[in-house]
Amino acid sequence: MENTHLVFYPEASGFSKNTYEFEKMGIRLAGCIDEVRWKYRCNALDV
Repeated sequence: MENTHLVFYPEASGFSKNTYEFEKMGIRLAGCIDEVRWKYRCNALDV
């Protein structure tokens, strides 16, 4: 799915900023999930 048409909107710069913030949040969230998974895996091994 391509969103190239969004470039023509005046708020495109604000949109990409929001997208950037969302991606940072997504990366942080993925990191948290990995951390929880890792802890769970370690706990499972300890049991």
